[in-house]
Amino acid sequence: MASETVKIKQKDFCLEKAISHIKKVLNQSDDFDHVDHLPDLNNLTYSNGVYVSNTAFFIDIRDSSKHVKSNDIKVNARLYRAYISEIIMILRSHPCCKEINIVGDCVSAIFIEEKELSKKYSGDKSDVIEALQSASMIIPTVGIINKLFKNKYDNYTPIKVGIGVATGKSLVIKTGESGSGISKPVFIGDNVNLAAHLCDTAHKNNFSEILVNDDVKKNCTKCEVGIENEKFSEWLTIQENVDDVPCYGGSFVRVSIQKKLDELNK
Repeated sequence: MASETVKIKQKDFCLEKAISHIKKVLNQSDDFDHVDHLPDLNNLTYSNGVYVSNTAFFIDIRDSSKHVKSNDIKVNARLYRAYISEIIMILRSHPCCKEINIVGDCVSAIFIEEKELSKKYSGDKSDVIEALQSASMIIPTVGIINKLFKNKYDNYTPIKVGIGVATGKSLVIKTGESGSGISKPVFIGDNVNLAAHLCDTAHKNNFSEILVNDDVKKNCTKCEVGIENEKFSEWLTIQENVDDVPCYGGSFVRVSIQKKLDELNK
């Protein structure tokens, strides 16, 4: 689900209440359950939480601050509307995508494995496959956005994106202020942090557009994709370490979307 804007109701800050709340949080139990599937997020409270296996996905525009300066603000407004909308549409087309967040031009998502889909994907983890499928769709879609904007605006500066994907286990908790209507589930885990760092590194220097961790590569070795029935893992080659851990990179595209981009470029 995408983040929703909540109307803020002004309320004076009370230091004593804040200190009382911090002490209450410090005395809460840290006994969190381990689950296979993401529970109903409406059942999360401000004192519980669960550990769940997931694949974290991050995409961000490279050098976005320079890009903003190079284009007219109205062009950037249209660009961000198109860019973020299409990414969300792609992510939401996959059943394993359970959570979507937007911060500036960075879009992140959490994919949770669906066992039945994993059977469909020849035993590969469905959350891993669908995160990689999303990446393969986004890369040529960004190309289409650039082409259409360049056709309309002669001075348009095309965008480049970096994508980071990492699978692992995270703790999901509910955060916010009780009674304010402002709350959000937050996923806390090494794989989420790593996915963000992989995204920040991707498509810079000599790194590929799409970077993944070792566990992603290990879980995409069976499902056949592409016109030659390759595996995703065959397109992922070893890169330099990120956060002192091995990472793999590649640049692969959804054939049908790439064909449309090729038609537009003729």
